[in-house]
Amino acid sequence: MSRRVPPALVGALTIFALIAASLAPSVAASGRASVTLDVNVDGTSASAVAEVNRGPQQIDSCSYVVDDAAAVSCGSAIETAKKTARYAFTVTDLAVGTHVVTVTIDLNGNVSASDAVTFEVAKTETDTDGDGVPDATDNCPTVANPAQLDQYGSAKGDACEDTDGDGTLDVDEADICVSVDGADVLARGNTTCASDPSSGGGPNVAVANGSGAVAQALDGHDNTATAVGKDSSAAAYAGSNNTAVANGDGAIAAAFGGDHNSATASGDGELAVANSPTGCTVTNGVCP
Repeated sequence: MSRRVPPALVGALTIFALIAASLAPSVAASGRASVTLDVNVDGTSASAVAEVNRGPQQIDSCSYVVDDAAAVSCGSAIETAKKTARYAFTVTDLAVGTHVVTVTIDLNGNVSASDAVTFEVAKTETDTDGDGVPDATDNCPTVANPAQLDQYGSAKGDACEDTDGDGTLDVDEADICVSVDGADVLARGNTTCASDPSSGGGPNVAVANGSGAVAQALDGHDNTATAVGKDSSAAAYAGSNNTAVANGDGAIAAAFGGDHNSATASGDGELAVANSPTGCTVTNGVCP
């Protein structure tokens, strides 16, 4: 047997249905609204693109937050379809490390959507001469030298050597030669360089810079002879770890007869000789 629903109850149910229907659009819109965020990092800058599906709602605002900073407007939207839009913005001067950017879209009807992306800003390395070797590890950061040759035995790359300190690199000098362990590294003009293969340890290096300059690094190992100046002469030999430097026109330096002898002739026509079985050091003079 069927029962009739009282008219009062029918009225109440009708009112409830109307209230539910009035609330339904907000809930549905919230389900349809969405944001998709994409970030591209370049050095210390990050470019972001936010794609917004707003559904039937209208966009009230778009803002983004980087880490814990204050919210910033996304700028103007570009309508990409009837119910979608795009925002693009760039964040600059980011510190090295991990960052998070969050985009929030507010729509009318109290609807919002957001998305966040975590990205990394890597440490950038400067390469002044563009040779593919970062300045921090480049032995000649101002002149391109991808091979990083350092045959002089110094910490400076061959491409940056300037033995006479005149501001002209050795590779551009008119009269210069470099000999390392018996091999001619550089030979130009009226100079003479000679060296023997190292017997162990570091190389034997002879450098002559100047017309008529002569340098010889012979015997043993770690012998270095540098003659800078017209008709200068330097010889390091008969032992190991001997250093002879003649710096001046006609200057003469010789270090020999043992290990760890060091002779420096500084000035035109100066003479320095270091000759000791146990090693000695002299500038413009003779020892022992």
